[in-house]
Amino acid sequence: VEEADALVLVGCNPRMEAPLINTRIRKCVIQNDLPVATVGPSMDLTFEVEDLGNDAKVLDAFVSGGGPFSKTLKGAERPLIIFGLGAMKNSSMYSTIEALKKTYPNLCTAEWNGVNVLQLGAARTAALDIGFSTPDLKMTAKFAYLLNAEPEKSSFVDSNTFVVYQGHHGDKGAMLADVVLPGAAYTEKQATYVNTEGRPQETRAAADMPQNARTDWKIIRALSEFLEVTVPCNSLAEVQARLAEVCPTFAKVGEVEPTTFTTGSQKTSSGVVSKFEPAVENFYLTNPISRSSSIMAQCTRQLKKSASSYL
Repeated sequence: VEEADALVLVGCNPRMEAPLINTRIRKCVIQNDLPVATVGPSMDLTFEVEDLGNDAKVLDAFVSGGGPFSKTLKGAERPLIIFGLGAMKNSSMYSTIEALKKTYPNLCTAEWNGVNVLQLGAARTAALDIGFSTPDLKMTAKFAYLLNAEPEKSSFVDSNTFVVYQGHHGDKGAMLADVVLPGAAYTEKQATYVNTEGRPQETRAAADMPQNARTDWKIIRALSEFLEVTVPCNSLAEVQARLAEVCPTFAKVGEVEPTTFTTGSQKTSSGVVSKFEPAVENFYLTNPISRSSSIMAQCTRQLKKSASSYL
């Protein structure tokens, strides 16, 4: 973000979805006079932006090289476009991104990747790094294993599905479960995480876990042994070494590696998005930990139902 000289936000509200990213953008606007334009619902990001409207026709104009802000984007040496999940819900957006790359050659070069997707899930960036993705299920599952997962939609689960939930502070996922395997929260374990920009980070336990809880890798290791498909890892160090084999990025803690993800390989559709909807409506209840907080519940009661403000 700090190296960009023009920025377009498409279908995302970083103030609600990623406040630290929003703070970094604000710093660049104030210190570097970074020009910022938005496509999506009107919102207050705490800095000046050019609101292009909430209409897919704006993106069509961008693709053709016309319309507001196109001249600014063409003249930028390091243009940056951030797509939110509000935009990426429609698979036709992948073909739009490829067209934008052709219209604005500086958007993606050997030295610069100006196409970014702002993830909402804490583990989604790491999952993409190791090649983990969820298939598009067309039927109800007979067995579901929810690994720290809190599914917003349970269309793949019904009364005949046997559900195992492994995690902590479980609310949506645990309510569906036939069996609960209590795991450790992020404050209770040593672990490796990848932040939204793809930077691996290591943590240390700051508190003891409840008596019956276990760290995630130990639960999976014990389960694999019971199923006679034993995972060949007997320590956290061995798990981390295996992660580094699958994705060398995990061995470079604190460093950002260029992504290998390309939109050109994704399946696209011809569907058209007329307007972008907010991906987050309640800033205070975006994860199971905050949903268990009485303070966050109090904040929610005072929250106006708006995607452009907190209170």
